[in-house]
Amino acid sequence: MNATAERVAEKAPESAVVREFVTPLTGVFSRTPGKDKQAYFSALEQILQGFPAQTLRAAAKKLLAEATSSTWPLPAHAKAACQSAAGQVAQEQEAAKQAAQAPRYDLPDRVALRILVDQAPAMAVNAQADDWHVALLDFVKQRRQVPDLAQAEAVYLQHLEGEWRRAAMVAATLKLFERVGGTAEDLPPQHPVAVMAQAIATRRERIRTQLAQLLAEQEEMM
Repeated sequence: MNATAERVAEKAPESAVVREFVTPLTGVFSRTPGKDKQAYFSALEQILQGFPAQTLRAAAKKLLAEATSSTWPLPAHAKAACQSAAGQVAQEQEAAKQAAQAPRYDLPDRVALRILVDQAPAMAVNAQADDWHVALLDFVKQRRQVPDLAQAEAVYLQHLEGEWRRAAMVAATLKLFERVGGTAEDLPPQHPVAVMAQAIATRRERIRTQLAQLLAEQEEMM
């Protein structure tokens, strides 16, 4: 940073104009348009002080990329650059807002299974053996990545909690039908709890079969 810019920074250490606009440009610009450098930087501070940090940062980046000399831009030019950057920043913020609000769909089972088998085959085998492969698959579907060991432990515990809750629901429903000690298969087939239990069991077996198939294919390729 040149001496004049340093003095401006010392006088206004918290200034967004100095931090986000002046400082990034001091590596390229060294001469001010007029003879009074202090007056130039003071004018720059006054003209640009109303712009937010993100806009100042974007404007400095643009001026840095388009610089053709070592002379600092006129204050009016600097303001115009900030106004242009403000529009661009607003568009980017709106796009980011819309992207955040847009629904994020889970990966299809077949895609998530392939990721799981390719990136964590041992974890897939263990999950299948201990019957929590569906919970593991759902993590990959939603997060689009395999869990690390700590996350895998949390997924397993969530699986156990889900199993306990479903077992308690089935037991309570069986009690209503005076069939204590039975299973979900002992409930009327159209009962919501029976339908839920059947859907879970069907998906579990389907995923088990698909996972076993992919693991077998991978083993053959080794």
